[in-house]
Amino acid sequence: QWYAAEEAELVLTLTNQKALGNTSENGCKSAVWQVVIDQLKVMDTTHPKGSLKTVSQVKSRFQWLKKQYKIVKALRLQSGFGWDEGLQMVVAPEDVWEAY
Repeated sequence: QWYAAEEAELVLTLTNQKALGNTSENGCKSAVWQVVIDQLKVMDTTHPKGSLKTVSQVKSRFQWLKKQYKIVKALRLQSGFGWDEGLQMVVAPEDVWEAY
């Protein structure tokens, strides 16, 4: 199970690693995934709800987050859809959803 704070840490760590040049054309270098796990371990000691993650789990969650991002991005490009900053979600009138 993943918590929002863990997902945020995953994205933040990957973003930082990219800024440091630790990614390639094909994605993250192997060492980057270990950096993510190490960051999540630190969180595990401060957030009792967290659990230790494996490289496979981290990569899988990253792929899932990318997929969700692409869905949201595609929706926001559709006519009639918008973004509610407070709710952090795509919004649209009922008739737009029905037509979609």
